[in-house]
Amino acid sequence: MNNRNINAIISIASVVIMLIWGTLAGSYRHAWIAVFIGGVLITCLSLYNKGRADTDKADTDKAGGNGGESSKGENDPAEK
Repeated sequence: MNNRNINAIISIASVVIMLIWGTLAGSYRHAWIAVFIGGVLITCLSLYNKGRADTDKADTDKAGGNGGESSKGENDPAEK
């Protein structure tokens, strides 16, 4: 699942939880904590995914350069 989809789901869920909590409690005095926790979860998930992507990139670089592509760049002159 895409990180953007998960972030949207967490955001919507945290607001819904805040609304339900505030309605059941009769006050939104502490219900905002649900949105704060949702933001923390999104941040942790983003950092985790960024670290995983960096690790995957480092593993690819160790395994063979640029992922199996030829080392010849697009701007290199043509061979004669």
